[in-house]
Amino acid sequence: MPLTIRLKRVGSNKKPVFRLVAMDQRKSAIKGRVEELGTVDPRAKEPSASNLKTEKLQGLIRQGAIVTPSAIQLLMKLGVDVKAVKAAK
Repeated sequence: MPLTIRLKRVGSNKKPVFRLVAMDQRKSAIKGRVEELGTVDPRAKEPSASNLKTEKLQGLIRQGAIVTPSAIQLLMKLGVDVKAVKAAK
């Protein structure tokens, strides 16, 4: 099953909060969600990864999940080294 790890925007007007989700590429955005990996508030002074499932995220990347560029940028700000996980394959 081809997976994509992407950001899903939630929150109110001008106050975005993003959920990091694993999606099935072959299904719609509503029905394709496989797993929710955590939430991030980009407006915070220091974005935290306290509720981010890093072990599950790294496992999905090792299995071949594709991470979108915007999700990579956000994960790099949080301190998760996505490129090192890809290189360790």
